[in-house]
Amino acid sequence: MSYINQIQEQMKNDNVNYYIIPTEDDHLSEYVADYFGLRSFVSGFTGSAGTLVIEQDKAGLWTDSRYFLQAAEQLPDEIKLQKMIQGQSSYIDYIEKNIKSGSKIAFNARCTSTSDGIRLSDIAKKTNSTLELEYFVADALWTNRPQLPANKPFVLSEDITGESVRAKIDYIGTVLYDKKCDYFLATKLDDIAYLLNMRGNDVTCNPVFYAFMLIQNYAHNTISTLYIDQLKLDENLNNYLAQYNITVKNYKDIYDDLADIENSTILIDEQATNYMLFNKMLKSGTIIGGTSPITLKKVIKNDIELAYMKKFHKIDAVAMVKILHYIKTNIGIEPMSEISVADKLEEFRREDKNFVDLSFETIAGYKDHGAIVHYEANEQSNYVLENSSMLLLDSGAQYLGATTDVTRTISLGNPTEEERCDFTTVLKAHLSLGNAVFKEGTIGMQLDIFAKSKMWEQHLDFGHGTGHGVGAFLNVHEAPIRISPAYNKVAFRPGMVVSNEPGVYKSGKHGVRIENLIYVAQDETNEFGNFLKFEDLTLVPIDLDLVDVTMLTDVEKNQLNSYHKRVFEEIAPLLDNETRAFLENATRAI
Repeated sequence: MSYINQIQEQMKNDNVNYYIIPTEDDHLSEYVADYFGLRSFVSGFTGSAGTLVIEQDKAGLWTDSRYFLQAAEQLPDEIKLQKMIQGQSSYIDYIEKNIKSGSKIAFNARCTSTSDGIRLSDIAKKTNSTLELEYFVADALWTNRPQLPANKPFVLSEDITGESVRAKIDYIGTVLYDKKCDYFLATKLDDIAYLLNMRGNDVTCNPVFYAFMLIQNYAHNTISTLYIDQLKLDENLNNYLAQYNITVKNYKDIYDDLADIENSTILIDEQATNYMLFNKMLKSGTIIGGTSPITLKKVIKNDIELAYMKKFHKIDAVAMVKILHYIKTNIGIEPMSEISVADKLEEFRREDKNFVDLSFETIAGYKDHGAIVHYEANEQSNYVLENSSMLLLDSGAQYLGATTDVTRTISLGNPTEEERCDFTTVLKAHLSLGNAVFKEGTIGMQLDIFAKSKMWEQHLDFGHGTGHGVGAFLNVHEAPIRISPAYNKVAFRPGMVVSNEPGVYKSGKHGVRIENLIYVAQDETNEFGNFLKFEDLTLVPIDLDLVDVTMLTDVEKNQLNSYHKRVFEEIAPLLDNETRAFLENATRAI
């Protein structure tokens, strides 16, 4: 009997009508430790976004366009893929539409967002239904479940972070005072790592550690408590925290401590606070929701953080040029596969002493695998590379001070007219956004049109966002900034780092994506306002073998030539003679 069938049998015994299994952990993270992989265990779908809803006689998995092809391949027949397209039904919309009076909705409230929990609660009230917040039927089936990670975090010096822990905590105290709040509950793992100038390795590819933090504003002073598995801390770390008057308590004590607070106002980030924590706080007084003040501060890199980003993007470019040289030189001569190329690239990155980890699992998608946006090769799917068609290579690294993320689509020989047309269209979109000039106060939804208009001219489009925020030796996907059609009120400001990654994906054929990391820089201020622009952090050649020059305007040719000139000037001195010669040809003027 399958896991779904076993769960359904238990649901019938428990009179549960809807059992929701999300992807997230207690912190609603995008990427989670293996311990929290319950949805993947039950459904077989390994993507980083998706919600499984099991009913007594059927099941469905809701995910976005990045994972449509992957989910279709991985899901068993008994789970129906529910495609979440912009503006269309979510899993909660589905429950709201189909629920019958007197139903029971069950889930683990520790892995469910406050916003989702509130909506489900409202649905339950309207339909005379009930919520069960601690339902662990699927957990009981996972007999070989991994343990919660207990890795020791480490401290980053102010030479790398550019700001002290004391200054950051004082900033939170000021925010609490201005908002007339008594407490701030920090739940996001990257927020806590940033605030404490610490990093960890509890989550693969993300230098974070599992912890909560509660900061109290008391008589104009801040009182901070870190909730963490104390086995993670040694004497040095305890002394480090003590110098900032940070009390340490057990990780799970946060739930009881929140329930004990009375007549207070607590500031939370609703999108990053689980529903169980929210319920504990309901007794405390007043809850104020909004974007975490740490998140809003962290997204603007200071001068030192930006300097490290620039430094390590050059180091990363060396590894990327080496892999491009290796592929172009050896394709059709030396055996290569999607997995072997990904491994070779990691090998090149590890040559630098400051390399810490990958920033996500490398995506190496050959031919039609390139159309699977977040494809990850395994032994069964692994394509052997031949000297034809295209390879989409999306990868990144964590260095001691910077996070990188770069995608290049590479011709392996004899590209078709359609491949060159699609590639050049994506290139035009990439250049348009990368060279945008915009006024201070501009939001991501407004910037999105710079890229999308070039795609639409050729009647092409893509379903994922055009750009996501990137951390400074933190998460490769960093809130709150984003370039996409979705409304986001956070305006772009100097120091913000975001990706520029338009693409096109044709199922059964190929995928194209070109991605650079860019940062917001000051351009010009005049009587019409303050104008900003983007500067490239990524310095990796774009494959000229795939460019249809006839499709480019003179302005676009000059933009590409100017970018390649900079790539050669800054990266060539770091290469050996043979690789330098390759780079010279790869960055030739067109």
